[in-house]
Amino acid sequence: MRILGWVFIAIAFALGFAFSFGQPLGQLIFTWDSGFIPTLQAGIQRNIAPGLWDWFFLPLLERPVWVGPFLLGCLVFFVHGLWKRATGRAAS
Repeated sequence: MRILGWVFIAIAFALGFAFSFGQPLGQLIFTWDSGFIPTLQAGIQRNIAPGLWDWFFLPLLERPVWVGPFLLGCLVFFVHGLWKRATGRAAS
């Protein structure tokens, strides 16, 4: 499980170096496919919840490209630590 955390953090650094550490995720997605974000927004607001776009997805798209994988890697490390502590196993 720790390996998965390291993989996410390595992906975050690779994305940061490849696309600059300040480039927003939404800008990168728009560069690749300009129709994806409006389609995603319409689908989320119509089929899931209108407020979910403004509350979750828009702030996510405004963050730098590397933040998502980095936070996932940190979350994996955190869950791994909780799991090891709950099962009483030594951290490895």
